[in-house]
Amino acid sequence: MSTQLKSVAGKAPEASKDLSAAQADLADRIDTIKADIAALAKSVSALAGTGAEAAKTEAARRAANLGREGEEAARAAARRAQEGGEAVTGYVRKEPFIALAAAAGAGLLIGMLTARRR
Repeated sequence: MSTQLKSVAGKAPEASKDLSAAQADLADRIDTIKADIAALAKSVSALAGTGAEAAKTEAARRAANLGREGEEAARAAARRAQEGGEAVTGYVRKEPFIALAAAAGAGLLIGMLTARRR
């Protein structure tokens, strides 16, 4: 038994060296993994920032387009209203008696409707 014990005891320093080397290798790998995770986190953060900036830019572009479209629609409505007013003015100048009769008829109708509600 003592020869076996001596054999095992003789291998202990070698096993200890192997264990130390394995621990050092494991520590190096853990450090590498930590560095990789940090780099990955930094990349994800940069991508998230880029995506947010792109969304912000797109929202600003769409808002500007909507503003321009709204201005164009307002100008078109004002133009149509002006054309309608000019058409009414032209008709009143061309047919003043018919326009006066139409206005009187509308006034009479409104007066009758409001008088019934009292």
